[in-house]
Amino acid sequence: MNKKLVLYLFLVASVIIIIINLPKRLSQEEYYENIRDEVNYQNYNGVIVKKYIDQDNARRKIDIKSINDKIHTIDLFYEKKEFFDFFKVGDSLVKNSGSFKLRVKRTGLDTTLVFNLLNIKGIEKFRSAKSD
Repeated sequence: MNKKLVLYLFLVASVIIIIINLPKRLSQEEYYENIRDEVNYQNYNGVIVKKYIDQDNARRKIDIKSINDKIHTIDLFYEKKEFFDFFKVGDSLVKNSGSFKLRVKRTGLDTTLVFNLLNIKGIEKFRSAKSD
């Protein structure tokens, strides 16, 4: 009887440990908020040195070389394709933390774009005036 009780307690403890350690699945709203916060706090100032589509997960990426020669990669999967298509290698980009605005400079152009996160499913439910 003692062996059965120990086995039963071991099984119950194992199930509890497994349940606690299961990866938490984010709700669509939490997913949006995580991306919004990530974009909001990004900070970079540099020149686009590479623009590409990551073949492993079909993400649109841009590599920016900053003044100190550090490479910063921006993943634009959350924006529409046209947003990615606008950029050209050699463009200067300035993005300050705490803002969704991105300044783009190239010969004959000095403009500001705004990250809208329009490629996120269900954005219309979660987006607020705070995000703009």
